[in-house]
Amino acid sequence: MPQRVDIEAREVCHDGVFRLERYRLRHALFRGGMSAPLSRELFERGHAVAVLPYDPRTDVVVLIEQFRVGALARVGGPWLVEIVAGVIDGEEAPEVVARREAIEEAGLELGRLEKICRFYVSPGGTSESIHLYCGEVDAEGAGGIHGLAEEGEDIRVFSEDAEAALARLARGEIDSASPVIALQWLALNRARLRREWARDCYPRAMVVLSKRPPAPVTGSTVSRLGKALAVGGLVLVLSVALLGWLALIDSGPLDLEQISFAPEAFVELIRGWGAWGVAGSLALMVLHSFVPFPAECLALANGMVFGLFWGSLITWSGAMLGAWLAFGLARTLGRPFVGRVLPARHRERIDAWSGDHGWSALLAARLVPVIAFNLINYA
Repeated sequence: MPQRVDIEAREVCHDGVFRLERYRLRHALFRGGMSAPLSRELFERGHAVAVLPYDPRTDVVVLIEQFRVGALARVGGPWLVEIVAGVIDGEEAPEVVARREAIEEAGLELGRLEKICRFYVSPGGTSESIHLYCGEVDAEGAGGIHGLAEEGEDIRVFSEDAEAALARLARGEIDSASPVIALQWLALNRARLRREWARDCYPRAMVVLSKRPPAPVTGSTVSRLGKALAVGGLVLVLSVALLGWLALIDSGPLDLEQISFAPEAFVELIRGWGAWGVAGSLALMVLHSFVPFPAECLALANGMVFGLFWGSLITWSGAMLGAWLAFGLARTLGRPFVGRVLPARHRERIDAWSGDHGWSALLAARLVPVIAFNLINYA
């Protein structure tokens, strides 16, 4: 394969937002020898990154639509359906550009990135190349108008099923190179991404319980774990302190023997707190999210003390508050903690089991006695 290129002269024809250069050169020929001197103009605009946001759990892609001056003569008009893209600034890594542009152009945070290819846009006249990626996202709620006002961007973001996007491509409605290549690649790799990304990130039984993918195991896990333990410990201390304080207000020192797991015992306990009974019941429901005890007995006691409506409202409010706190703790700990304490082979077996059995796996976990349900469910 010929390798030699002799550049005899180079001049700058234009240097504005883009740069146009004219070369006088000769190059090696396949049949041997060198070509005659040639004049070639080269359009310089740097290199770029494009990324197709894909949600493997719902099989949805996120696309954008925006005005493109280069498509002024297009029959359908100069508004093109494309994917997130941006120019590499200096020595930026392509992955960094992909994540930045996803936020700026679509309001999306990317999870894992898979490199599709790097291709030259039109090497007959420009040096520009594009690094093309597929990026993992949570497509729920994706949409709206995005872009940087200072750059005159007016970008419509929308999501649609991968099948619908591929059908749009087949009808010729997508005619920009980056989304064409990316969607064709997705058609070839979609089943693998759904198998690897969806299962590795969330067992299917847990998909609806969280929006954001768990963070990868990194060197910051220790500090995050420490913060999570501190938050969890603070919640426990405050809950226990509140219970003790409430007990001392009207009932004297708290007698642990009176706390049994019968509804009547909870009724006596709540009534003993007097006017603080509502706050005490709420604190117990919050504590239930972290310390396993039969909250059903407490729920019955709330109904017996406060009546059907107010008892149900207090029970629901306390359970939701505790679940929210447990969810925050579990999200902070997340998969990095599991990755450190559970061998990979066990994680893979659990993921495979829950992925294969769906909601039945979650139901089975809830039926296991003496278990911190909320921490398991939200982790």
